[in-house]
Parts: sequence; structure tokens; C-alpha cells
Amino acid sequence: MLTPQTEALLKKEYFQFIREPSQWIHFLVMMALTLIFVFAVGNLNLRLRVTEVQLLTYLVLFAFGGFLTSSVALRFAFPMVSLEGMSFWLLLSSPIDRRKIYNIKFILGLVGVMVLALVVTIATNIPFVRLSASRPLLMYSGIFTTFWISVTMVSMNLGFGGFFANYSEKNPIRIASSQGATLTFLATLLYLIAIVTVLILPLNSYFQFIFVFREFNPAIIVVPGTIVAMLSTALTGFSFVFGMNSLRRDF
Repeated sequence: MLTPQTEALLKKEYFQFIREPSQWIHFLVMMALTLIFVFAVGNLNLRLRVTEVQLLTYLVLFAFGGFLTSSVALRFAFPMVSLEGMSFWLLLSSPIDRRKIYNIKFILGLVGVMVLALVVTIATNIPFVRLSASRPLLMYSGIFTTFWISVTMVSMNLGFGGFFANYSEKNPIRIASSQGATLTFLATLLYLIAIVTVLILPLNSYFQFIFVFREFNPAIIVVPGTIVAMLSTALTGFSFVFGMNSLRRDF
């Protein structure tokens, strides 16, 4: 069903991931910890029906989900280019479009990160959705935001991972803890802080609507949602250009 080049690149990424035990072992550990967190949060009982407390609780859980997404992207997406090793010149000199090489790395990284991020988002929203089962707006907003955060986190880590690539290092853990990885992680945290700041006002209005019965206009989430999408698109596009230019440098 796939073209020979695409199939070969996918197989290469698969064996490149499997051959390093720390890769799949860490991924399984992160999945196990995520499942433990999901079961713990899914049974959370929010008895104190106070707007400020509910808002703070939701923001803490949301920030944790964003932090988890950033950490997973840093651990697995950032080293993807560096792990090609010193033989990467063979792939770059072959008749394969470099954009295809980059896109496959991006898609594979995005699938893994987004699955974990969506699971955490749905789990953290379930206790709050129970407060207003007939209005699942909070769940839809969380999924929308998580989608953009996952795309941006993977794009930034892959792009900057290519810029700070170290082809002589074979240990992905060392690559993910290098100076370039630290700068990338700080950049993703600033992005996450910006997202939380944009969402505070509409979330506060929503919780006031539930607990204080104040008027709430669903259109109030349009502007923050647009800002999140535009900021994420800009960072994703910038990171994509950044990463592609890194593949065009002399090896």
C-alpha cells in the first residue's frame, strides 16, 4: 500500500527505535505511569464547589498534561535526527526527498505523543464534565487545545533537535539532556505558560456559570481558541522551516 521509499523509511525508523533498549523501555514506563495517573484522576471527587478552587484544580491538571506532553516530545522527538548517526549522509545523498524524511519523523513522533496527551486530557476532564454532564464544552475545548499543543511540542522538539543535532552521540538520553534540549524545553514551557494565560478568563467564566449561575456565552472561547491555533501554527511552521534547514546543512 505504501511506496517503496516510504516503506523503507518507516522500517528504518522502527528498527532505529527498537535497537536501543532505553527507547522502548522508557516509552513503556511512561505509558504505565500515564495509566496510573489516568485511573487516579478519573476517580477524582470534586466536592468543594467553589469557582476559584475548581479553576485552580483544572489549571494544575491542564498544566501537568502539557508538561507531560513536553517531556515525552523532548525525550523521543528531540533525538530523532541525532540518532541517525554518522551514516546519515548515506540517506541524505540518496534520491529521497528530504521533506519526506522529515515528515515521517514528525508523523511518527506526533502519533505517540498525541495518544498519551489525549488520554491524559480526557481523564483530567472527566471529573469536571460530571459537574455539567449536559454541557461537555470543557471536554471539547481540552481536546482542541491538546491537539495544538501536541503538534507544536513535537514540531519544536524535532526542529530544534535537528538544529542541535549531535550525530556522534548514540545515547538518546544524553541527547535529550544536552544544552540544546534544555533550551528547547524552556521554549516549550514558555509556550505552555502562554496557552494557560490565554485560557484563564474563559475557564473562569465557565466555572462561574456552573457554580454561581452567571451568564455564559460559548462564543467567549472563540477568541482564545483562535489565539491558541494561530500561535501554535506559527511556532509549528517556524520549527518546520528550522528543522528542514538543518537537514540541508553540510553533514
